[in-house]
Amino acid sequence: MNRTFKTAVLSAAVVATTLSTLPAANAGDWRLHGYAGRYAEPWTHEWYVYCSYRYRSFNPRTGTFTGYDGEQYFCIAN
Repeated sequence: MNRTFKTAVLSAAVVATTLSTLPAANAGDWRLHGYAGRYAEPWTHEWYVYCSYRYRSFNPRTGTFTGYDGEQYFCIAN
């Protein structure tokens, strides 16, 4: 067998074994600091932390983020 092929198969086996041992993610893991069921008031520290974590395009000066359509939306942390 080709050395590159053997290396690729071995690497795939190691990755598969490693991934199978990781625990499954909970549905609520995407929220930072457990905001489930809580509303963060705009312009507070909690609101800022949530919005900057949730939206990569979040602008803290305006409180908005850019949607996939290119429009600006105000961040509501709920």
